[in-house]
Amino acid sequence: MLLHLLRPNGRQRFSQLCWAWTRCQCELAIRVVTRSLGRSLSATIHRWLGLLLALWLALMAVTGGALLFKTSLLQWQYPQLQLAEVPTVEQAAKVFDQQSGSYAYFPDAARPWIEIVSAEGNYRYFDANGRLLLTREHLGDWLDWLVQLHYHLALGDNGDLPMQAFSLLTLVLLLTGLIRWWPRRWSLRHFAIRWSKPGSRLWRATLWQSHRTFGALALPGILLALVTGMGFFFSSTFISGLQVVFSETSEPYIETVSVTRVPQTWQQKLGLAAELLPSAKPRLASLTRGDLRLKLPQEWHPNGRSYLRFPTTHSVQLQNALKQDRGYQIFQTFYPLHIASVGGGALLTLLVVTALALLYLAVSGVWFWWLCRRSRAS
Repeated sequence: MLLHLLRPNGRQRFSQLCWAWTRCQCELAIRVVTRSLGRSLSATIHRWLGLLLALWLALMAVTGGALLFKTSLLQWQYPQLQLAEVPTVEQAAKVFDQQSGSYAYFPDAARPWIEIVSAEGNYRYFDANGRLLLTREHLGDWLDWLVQLHYHLALGDNGDLPMQAFSLLTLVLLLTGLIRWWPRRWSLRHFAIRWSKPGSRLWRATLWQSHRTFGALALPGILLALVTGMGFFFSSTFISGLQVVFSETSEPYIETVSVTRVPQTWQQKLGLAAELLPSAKPRLASLTRGDLRLKLPQEWHPNGRSYLRFPTTHSVQLQNALKQDRGYQIFQTFYPLHIASVGGGALLTLLVVTALALLYLAVSGVWFWWLCRRSRAS
């Protein structure tokens, strides 16, 4: 080593080596400090956001999980809706011509009744003969409370703003939780849980480990439910963003068809719809505007996104969902994914497990924080 330093360039080389070693050590130290600060900051943000959002997350988990079985729960609560014969669309159109309301659903195998919704949010159910089976008032039973709590926190349109804020904060909560958990070296031990009984000395460790593991495993399902649910409140943002990605226009593709005279009854409108879109099934009728909403076989959306509108007495506007831009069509998959109307039993099982995991994460997070706080206080 001494002989090496006595050479002409030895000291210079030695200085370079020392500088390189010092620089590596500094970079390593900065990386370690930055990572530690990032994890510490993420842990703090995750903790306080979790406490803020715990009740809302638990509410979304319970109501969302229950609403996956809304039709079954509705028929269980009201046995008169367990109809053996599904009314035809022609019979439904006849009822629509005789009744008033805001909008109405055509029957299908999953919902074998004719349903009319008033502007006040009241529901009326009819059989194939037009006989009234049931009237449900707005927030008149626990099922409607589940719906309104899940959609608008039972605040009507006033609930949209807090729902938007909570959903955005939940994205931050998930990101900080992922940063806090992300292992430096991957191993199965990062998913290990040492189970113990509530109240035991090791229960706090069990809460922490189970919260960490279930959060990591349930993250894909939670993201799916969260992002597709956010589509309800940020629809224009999602559609615009997807259209920018695919470099598409924001204007919908609408065909205008001239007719001798616009049909006046719903039965006549069904006949015209069968001519213009033979493969489409009518799903919704706007009793106030007179528009018809249809579902094509290729669509995922259970209510379809094809429309038949009647702007003048001699013209009909046809909006075919399959002729719209890709961004719009991709966005229309959000709702069916959110309610598991596609994907069969696999997606339904995933969303049910996700709802249970989300409920556990909300409860275990608050419970763990309370135990830590009590331990520090004592």
